[in-house]
Amino acid sequence: MPSKITQLDLKGILLLILFFTFFFVCSQQLNTSTLSYHHIENIIENSKSDSIKERFSNILITKGKVENNLEKINKGYNYLLEIYSHSQKGVEYADSIIQTAKKMKDENLTSRGYLKKGIELFYIAKYKPALKNYMIANNFALKKENSFLRLKIKHYIASLKNAVHEKEEALKLFKENLLFFNDSNIQRKHPKQYLRSLFSLSNSYNANHLPDSSLTYTKIGIKESLKETNKYLYPFFVLSSGVSLKLKNQYNTAIDSLLKGISLLKNQKKALSDSYFFLSEAYSMNNEKIKSIKYLKKIDSIYDKDPTVISRAKKANILLLKYYEKINDPINQLKSIKKAIKIDSIIHVEHKDLNKKIIKEYEIPNLLLKKEQLIKRLNKENTASKNWFIILIFTSCFLIIFSIVSVKKNINNKKKYHLLIKNSQTNPEKSNITKTVTATGLSEDLVKSIQLALEKFENSNKFTKKKYTLHSLAKELKTNSSYLSKVINSTKNSNFSNYINNLKIDFAIKKLTEDKKFRSYTIKAIAEEVGFNKAQSFSTAFNKKTGINPSYFIKQLNTTKTIKYSQKP
Repeated sequence: MPSKITQLDLKGILLLILFFTFFFVCSQQLNTSTLSYHHIENIIENSKSDSIKERFSNILITKGKVENNLEKINKGYNYLLEIYSHSQKGVEYADSIIQTAKKMKDENLTSRGYLKKGIELFYIAKYKPALKNYMIANNFALKKENSFLRLKIKHYIASLKNAVHEKEEALKLFKENLLFFNDSNIQRKHPKQYLRSLFSLSNSYNANHLPDSSLTYTKIGIKESLKETNKYLYPFFVLSSGVSLKLKNQYNTAIDSLLKGISLLKNQKKALSDSYFFLSEAYSMNNEKIKSIKYLKKIDSIYDKDPTVISRAKKANILLLKYYEKINDPINQLKSIKKAIKIDSIIHVEHKDLNKKIIKEYEIPNLLLKKEQLIKRLNKENTASKNWFIILIFTSCFLIIFSIVSVKKNINNKKKYHLLIKNSQTNPEKSNITKTVTATGLSEDLVKSIQLALEKFENSNKFTKKKYTLHSLAKELKTNSSYLSKVINSTKNSNFSNYINNLKIDFAIKKLTEDKKFRSYTIKAIAEEVGFNKAQSFSTAFNKKTGINPSYFIKQLNTTKTIKYSQKP
């Protein structure tokens, strides 16, 4: 029979444990406190363990604080940021980088800190604050004429445009950035940014459904990223090739590339979420539906663990909703709807004016209605009849109100359309020369000559091809800008900018009314044809002048008998 441990023996064992623990802690403190900065940084940069990197990064920061070495403190926070990149913790470390850089009064380090913070915010889908930080960094870069930093900022601005579906504009920016690296010496000087630019251009071509162009740059990227110093980007090029192959309908090869790329990813939740989505699509197109659903659920699982990773989560939940409908699983249907609506509310705040019509008027009302229907169904199974009856009444009231508002809006738009057509047939009134002379304080002959010159300018339609300023038009009309401004203000009841925009809109209305082929153009193409740089600027000016959107005007022209637009006398 074993002997019992006495109270004295137990105390002895505890004291021995405490002694060795104290000795171990002291030896560790002694060892780390005597390490040089060079030795600490060498351990961080050569270790493959994140926990060791984190421990020695904190040792570097502590040593820097004790010795008041701001440069090393800043470096320590940069190491920690690399470990926790693409997370909220990464944002916090970026803030620490900015604060220490400010204390150092180093504007270059400060600007890079703001850029890093913007990148971290971008990857957790905080697009507005990301843009704000990009702009702060850009102001520093402009001030210091730092062309490389400006290039990096443009890179991430383009990434932001890609994220909010401005895909064509993003592609243009990525193309511009790659031109910077035409010189092989610059490629060698900035290898990481060169590779990022290659990948982003490849990725952007895929986003614009141009897989062959994407593969051209992917092949270059794979070759470059296999070099020892640049291997960390290799998985992303492999994934990009997988997406290109999927777009080319080569599903089996695409699946192999995507699986290979996914296996190489490390702590990249957004990239993982994107990759799972493309893999799910490839499996679906390859008629492997069970595997497709598996990867949609993986995206949902990433979102459940970290709600900041919303990349693909909304689309995944909408596809899962269809799957749960098919297998008649109302509980999971409701969960998917709730998640999709929550994610959409975040995206709506961050994207605000983008795709507003589709999101507000179609997707979300449909999801809300389906949500209420599922709640009604579940309550019917679990509660008394009066609860679902109240929900039914509420839903009906909502639909009635929505219908009334929609009908009223449609009536108002039709009134504005008919008024616009009517006004377009009516010859414009001649301006009162006496009133104009009085208002401007100019001579009658001078006012008449400017009016005749303006009429000739308006009939020439030059305003659709050339960008005019008040000064350039005055010079062309052989008068001065002050006289011209006074006559325009008095006869056109608007300032110069609105006058030019109104001419362009009148021209657009005339051409849309008369030319059926012109009505088949995209809004962007119409805008460019009548002299606007952007579709949004054209739509805003059209709505401001007419009270309706150009798309509505075109739709009405196509569904009603076209009335010929009258020419000016």
